[in-house]
Amino acid sequence: MTHYTATETPEFWRAVYEACQLTAVPGAPSFVRFLERPRAYLDEFGQSEALASMAAGFHPLLPIQAAIAQRLRTETQCEFRSSKPRRQLLGSKQADSLVLERSE
Repeated sequence: MTHYTATETPEFWRAVYEACQLTAVPGAPSFVRFLERPRAYLDEFGQSEALASMAAGFHPLLPIQAAIAQRLRTETQCEFRSSKPRRQLLGSKQADSLVLERSE
């Protein structure tokens, strides 16, 4: 059973679901299924920032924007995980000398 805070009523989540236009997203859950784990579904469909956007008075991303943002986040995370920090590649003394050269 899902527990809601005072502000997270089914009506609240209906507004979020509609604002995110999840009905237009292929594979998105029905509203009833969305209610089972709304935050997880927002993350899954690239709308993890929707609540913050709406709280600030903005609309959440359009579905296509959310898909692109999600793909970019995934690609960036993959690149970050696959690359070693420059300090590890060069050794700490070489990396420190590069920092000193740039700051002079």
